[in-house]
Amino acid sequence: LFAPNARHRRLVVPAPAPEPAHDDAEVTAARTRATMTWAQRLRRVFAIDISRCPRCGAPLRVLATITDPRVIAAILVHLESRAARAPPPRRH
Repeated sequence: LFAPNARHRRLVVPAPAPEPAHDDAEVTAARTRATMTWAQRLRRVFAIDISRCPRCGAPLRVLATITDPRVIAAILVHLESRAARAPPPRRH
């Protein structure tokens, strides 16, 4: 029902608001939300701040972005195999 080309979508999902007549200096809240980075979204939704080191709080930066599905799959398979070989967590 919410798919972009669903027949009845227009009956459920409100139409996009018309662009306000203003100069480029003003930015609406909706436009700000639409231009959020993935890091900002992670912080907002999951309370994960990936812009800071979790150990020392130093700023982090993106070194690379992986978008090739085959490479992503290979990395995930590798991580799963490492997790399977990891020793059990220590109990206190």
